[in-house]
Amino acid sequence: MKHIGLYCPAETGHLHTMLPLGQGLQKKGYQITFFGVPDAETKIRAAKLDFYPIGADIFPLGSTEALFKKLSKLKGIPALQFTINWFYQSAQIFLEEGANALEKTGVEALIVDQINPEGGTVAQLLDIPFITLCSALPFNQEPGCDSMSQKADI
Repeated sequence: MKHIGLYCPAETGHLHTMLPLGQGLQKKGYQITFFGVPDAETKIRAAKLDFYPIGADIFPLGSTEALFKKLSKLKGIPALQFTINWFYQSAQIFLEEGANALEKTGVEALIVDQINPEGGTVAQLLDIPFITLCSALPFNQEPGCDSMSQKADI
């Protein structure tokens, strides 16, 4: 296995986890291709990784900033609904375009951000191995570890 794909949102926090991993694998001799919306391309290329655009019709250049700007004006249930719709559209795009993109580039394994489970679905469809990278730790709640209801004695 020499060609590994990376797939995560174009948001800084997710990229700051995924890109160093990709660079480390590249230094070990792997070819790395990042799959993402056009807004991610500049950061991916700056990290000296290959980039393959996904969803350019739905999320053209500049759309990530526009989505965050709109989200910043929402609160409560409308903000949650907006975010769920954004995740839904991202998932739909990768489910529609991902298999072709992975096959076209010859990716042999995929590293998927936990926020994008559709990446694992596409990898399974193509019968290639995948790993889920967990960079959004608040999503990993252990039973009985509700940080909002427990106080620490420090």
